[in-house]
Amino acid sequence: TSAIGKNYMMMLLRAWGVPTLDLGMDVPAEAFLQAVEERGIRFAVCVGFSAADAEFVRSLHQKASEHGIRKYFKLMLCGATLSGETLAQLPLDFPDNRAAAVAEWMVDAWKR
Repeated sequence: TSAIGKNYMMMLLRAWGVPTLDLGMDVPAEAFLQAVEERGIRFAVCVGFSAADAEFVRSLHQKASEHGIRKYFKLMLCGATLSGETLAQLPLDFPDNRAAAVAEWMVDAWKR
C-alpha cells in the first residue's frame, strides 16, 4: 500500500469531520475484522495499486462474510490503477477508486 495514499485519505476524512482509525500499513484482514467487531467500524478503506491489493480486498470481504460481519461495514478501495473491469469484479460498496470520490461518498453515508 501507499503511505501517501493512506495519509491523503485520512486527511480528507478528518477535514470533513469523519472520525477515523488508522490501522497502519500492510494490515492483515484480521485487524480490520477486529476493528469492525470491537469498535463498530462502519467503513473499511483499502489503499492499493496492484492485483495483490485487489486480492486483499477479495480476501477481506470473504473473511468478513465467513465471520458474519460483512453486512456491518462498507468496503472501498482507493488509489488503484486497476482496470475498470477488475474494479467492477471486486466486492466494493462504492465502485469508484478515486480517493476524493471515495471520501465524499463516505462523508455522505456517514451523515445518514
